[in-house]
Amino acid sequence: MALFDIIYQTSNYYTKPVREAVFELMVLPENMHGQKCQSFHIQNSLDTNSQLASSFYGARLIRFRIPRKFCSFQVTVKMTIEKDDLNPFHVNELMPEAQEEMLHNHIFKIDNHWYLSSGEFTAAVKEILPKKTYRIPGEDLFNYMQRVNNWVFSNISYQTGVTTTLTKLDDILRIKAGVCQDQAHLFIAIMRANGIPSRYVSGYLNQGKSFTGSSAMHAWAEAFLPGVGWIGFDPSNNLLANVHYIKIGHGLDYADCMPIKGVLVARGNGFTEYSVKVTEQQTQ
Repeated sequence: MALFDIIYQTSNYYTKPVREAVFELMVLPENMHGQKCQSFHIQNSLDTNSQLASSFYGARLIRFRIPRKFCSFQVTVKMTIEKDDLNPFHVNELMPEAQEEMLHNHIFKIDNHWYLSSGEFTAAVKEILPKKTYRIPGEDLFNYMQRVNNWVFSNISYQTGVTTTLTKLDDILRIKAGVCQDQAHLFIAIMRANGIPSRYVSGYLNQGKSFTGSSAMHAWAEAFLPGVGWIGFDPSNNLLANVHYIKIGHGLDYADCMPIKGVLVARGNGFTEYSVKVTEQQTQ
């Protein structure tokens, strides 16, 4: 078992007073198998009350409604997370024939239709994907997922400043660079183009391990392995999600997992800064 202390801070500044606003933060880690949020504490600079809610896909949300004028708004969330040290490679995989049967089952497709459909950031068909990303007939799925994870890691360089939150897959494939969000979107698109349910994950990384993308909030993907369930893949580091990955929530793509959203009544411009600090506790 491992314990992590996480501090998430965001500061929002505006050139003219905001008259009224509603903010929604998706920063609280999920309670799930192998992970438990032991405690959390929320502070904000305007001493406004917060409410907890849930996203469409079950992630926990923090909501603020501010009915008065302000020019800046800061939020600090402190959390303690307990993680079990589970081996992500320890899977009891079905035979390839049984995997194929499940993937082509109509009920399975209906149950997972959200994670098989292409969206704005995952619209890729096999015609625009390199042939090396195709699944080889008879190839077991777990091996295929790892192969694609490695392919994205090897062919899409992690590089900040070359993409935005609106960058599409064809641009990522053209410039062969991006950040964790882009690499996760490409992995998801490849899985879905090959008939495998996949979803976008937002979370934190243990900064003490110096992973790529650990200095900020991180994104990776989960793919569904028939007979096993959802398995996390991080193409930014060519790793499977393990004890050092702290999941906040999942969705179809980045649009479902934005860390902060807001609706403001204002005339001026604004900008947001945030920081993340993840510290692993020394346990006996």
